Amino acid sequence: MRKTEKISITILFISFLIISCAKDNTGSNATANIMLVNASPDVAFVDAFSGTTQINPSPIPYGGITNYLSVPTENKVFTFKENPSAATLCSSSSFNVSENKKYTIFITDYTSQAKILQLEDNSPAPASGKTNFRMMHLSPNTTAVDFIFRSGADSIAISNKTFRQTPDLLAIDGKTYDIRAKLTGTQTVVAQINNVSLNSGKVYTLFLKGLSGTSGATAPAIQFFANN
Repeated sequence: MRKTEKISITILFISFLIISCAKDNTGSNATANIMLVNASPDVAFVDAFSGTTQINPSPIPYGGITNYLSVPTENKVFTFKENPSAATLCSSSSFNVSENKKYTIFITDYTSQAKILQLEDNSPAPASGKTNFRMMHLSPNTTAVDFIFRSGADSIAISNKTFRQTPDLLAIDGKTYDIRAKLTGTQTVVAQINNVSLNSGKVYTLFLKGLSGTSGATAPAIQFFANN
């Protein structure tokens, strides 16, 4: 990580899990809360199932993000499809979801090799005047990138992030930033978003999505959402 001048940033702890397919059966009557994100650029819509029960109330479009949805911890078999009657994109029973905990689950990569990525959202509250965030690279055909945060004359760089790399949880001053993703070690801007308000006391997830060399809906873009 490279830093210039006045912006201070702190690395915090985050739980991260990449999931393909496995089998596990444990029992519990408790529930957990999951937020679903469709970050696969060629999956127009996705539906999620816990066992045979659909979790999301409506199809999740590309770039779509649900609210937190309640799921039983006793059934850890999660299946993801483009629609209820379609073939399975990926199915996994290795989710470790605990009672009353919160998680974000991403569908990533291309349809032909869709992968699930699970993050735990139970981080400590930000310190006074700070916001906590995690920054992720989810563009499958884009090489490593540097994320540049600017606020006035101050800037920081989060360097050399690769596709699906484990994200750190970071603490930064809560204010408004312009954010760019550049190919690592170059001035080539892959995507940018301006006037992003990262408010004190909040926790955010930011991610690079889309496909390099495309335009329209699948063009590279930076998206973000709050986890609290």
